[in-house]
Amino acid sequence: GGGAESPCSDTTTSSVSVGDRGSPRAAAAAAANVEAALVGMVQAQVEYYFSIENLCKDLYLRWRMDPNGFVQLAEIAGFNRMLALAPTPRQLLLAVQRSPLLEVKSPPSGSGAAALDDTAVLLESRIRPTDNPKRWVLPAAAAETAANAIGDDRVLSAAAPEPNSHGAGDATP
Repeated sequence: GGGAESPCSDTTTSSVSVGDRGSPRAAAAAAANVEAALVGMVQAQVEYYFSIENLCKDLYLRWRMDPNGFVQLAEIAGFNRMLALAPTPRQLLLAVQRSPLLEVKSPPSGSGAAALDDTAVLLESRIRPTDNPKRWVLPAAAAETAANAIGDDRVLSAAAPEPNSHGAGDATP
């Protein structure tokens, strides 16, 4: 019988595979996979935040809603799970834009939007659930109860209606 060669004796094959793993193309593909996974996890988490299951009990999120049910993206970015996942503002925006369960109002695209920094993306983008979002908005009395329940006096000032709260540019009746 002849002696079989060891599978480790072919150094050409192993050096090629090591070289492939270290190539810029492989590194870019791996980074894209990691980013896609992160965006998917962020999307699932934000969808949970705006799910019926969560909104039934999450008074904090509900009192952060404007009269149309929108919440500033910066608010979501500050939640503990978002801080743990650590998406960039643009990854967070991409995640919510991909979701069929969320409606997003973000700065208009074009040359001006490309120049927006991350802070502007967070402050100027707003999200809400697509399914009947206004039903989750707390009336002022409920917002006061929510403030007392979570011990946050800022809720009271945020929930207090301002005189002439409907500006001239507001199309809401």
